[in-house]
Amino acid sequence: MKYFGIADAHGIESFIKGDPNEEEHSRQAMILNLRAGANRHRHAVVYVVDIPEDTAEEVDDLIIAGNYIGALEHLKSSIKELQLTSLPGAEKSWGLIPNPDLDPYH
Repeated sequence: MKYFGIADAHGIESFIKGDPNEEEHSRQAMILNLRAGANRHRHAVVYVVDIPEDTAEEVDDLIIAGNYIGALEHLKSSIKELQLTSLPGAEKSWGLIPNPDLDPYH
């Protein structure tokens, strides 16, 4: 199943079920791209992943518990397919996050 959202130095910021290329999610994906672009100083990227439903539930549980860093770490270790935003440096940022020390305002 596909999920998309924003991840940054502090972990997963959003985790949305669906394909951002489908019409029903395209506006939401466009807004996320704007937000990630405005927060590149935190290494924010928009990601699209294909993961099993049980993994999605585990990531969601970590987010609900407030463990955003753990949620991103678990997501990154479970990815079958990954797409990142086309913002410059997105791939490098994906490799560096999560790491709150990268946030210049932290």
